[in-house]
Amino acid sequence: MCLKKPLVAALMVWGSLAPLHAAAAEKVLHVAFNAPETGFDPAKVSDIYSAAVIEHIYDPLLTFDYLSRPVRVIPNVATAMPTVSADGLTYTFHLKKGIYFAPDPAFKGKKRELTAADYVYSIKRLSDPTVASPLSDTFTDKLVGLAELAKKAGKGKLDYDTVVEGVKTLDRYTLQLKFKQPFPSLPFLLAGSWVEGQAREVVDAYGDNTNAHPVGTGPYVLKDWKPGNSMTLVRNPNFRRETFHYGAGDQKIAAQMNGKRYPQIDRIEVSVIQEEQPAWLAFKSGELDLVGIPQPLIRQVLRLDPKNPWRAELKPELKSKGIQLSRELGEEVTFYAFNMKDPVVGGYGKDKIALRRAISMAFDTNETIRDIRRNQAVQVQYIVPPNVAGHNPNFRAAYPYNPPLANALLDQFGYRVGADGYRHAPDGKPVVVDFLTGPHRHRQTVERVLAEGL
Repeated sequence: MCLKKPLVAALMVWGSLAPLHAAAAEKVLHVAFNAPETGFDPAKVSDIYSAAVIEHIYDPLLTFDYLSRPVRVIPNVATAMPTVSADGLTYTFHLKKGIYFAPDPAFKGKKRELTAADYVYSIKRLSDPTVASPLSDTFTDKLVGLAELAKKAGKGKLDYDTVVEGVKTLDRYTLQLKFKQPFPSLPFLLAGSWVEGQAREVVDAYGDNTNAHPVGTGPYVLKDWKPGNSMTLVRNPNFRRETFHYGAGDQKIAAQMNGKRYPQIDRIEVSVIQEEQPAWLAFKSGELDLVGIPQPLIRQVLRLDPKNPWRAELKPELKSKGIQLSRELGEEVTFYAFNMKDPVVGGYGKDKIALRRAISMAFDTNETIRDIRRNQAVQVQYIVPPNVAGHNPNFRAAYPYNPPLANALLDQFGYRVGADGYRHAPDGKPVVVDFLTGPHRHRQTVERVLAEGL
């Protein structure tokens, strides 16, 4: 079963964004994370909340045209998309000149330019045993010579001064990556939040505390951080002149933003509010400017068209307060996975395959969408959802909801109903499935399936 959930967010017209006088007031954005971050060293973290901050502080080689569907990869600090050799193994990037890191004591008062060597260093850091990066397998076995360099380091520090054929500079502004095998997904990886331009002297200066001292060339710097509680980002005084240039997608947003300099916001205040209800109350009281609408409140907040669930608008009482609705199909897939080593549901025998199919056919995805997701989701047929590169709209793999067929399948493979009214395995043992779930709507979904049974 897969669910594709659309992003539903409410956006308040920011009073703090409107200057009261001719002199522009500071523009402040208040937002919230629903889970805590872990730190801001790109090589040491892998959670999306830390990444959301990292991508405002550092610069990847490439980035995304966020309005395009599917999302498109475009140059960021590279002058153009990389040139690729005929065999698909070698990528060459040319960096823009005149991009500078934010001021930091590690630079000893000098203005520090971003160079190709900073990306060589950042990529090698992912393979450094002393960094213990959760992304250590990203390049280690893929780039020519990098695995050998990591192996030579053993448990010690990587020798960053050793030239590796797979990741090296050709000159001050040219980076070359050479792979053992073609790596067609590389542009998408490099546009993410993990391969950023990091200055070696900053990492050396802060040692084990690099998570608290991110220094990059992006539009913002970290001014304050209370771990698990709040973060404050302010403009990077050394940030270059950049403007929005969306090429496709939402034409209304593109018309509003294209040609304007970024960042538009002077300060971003991020709070950690893990529960939906407190976050929504904070939004309603004006403490937050942007928030997702909690699923249980969908019908209280939106006017839904029963004939067309995709037609929705804010209720008049919210519109009158200057609240705006932003709504799109989000790239989130909700699914449940079977543990293939579990003695009850795992394995590849015909009886185990039948059990997994029966469980899947007993799950009414459409009912879940209607009653728990409030019609704010669509069913998907496989793991690649719409709006994501590689999605095939004609592919069909999801099992249809069919309890009679599910029961017949269980009967055929020996899962009989015992005197206690419950299914028993072919060996006569009760069928007991351990299920791990979280709070809120996921628990509702599981309870509904268990209540209906097979």
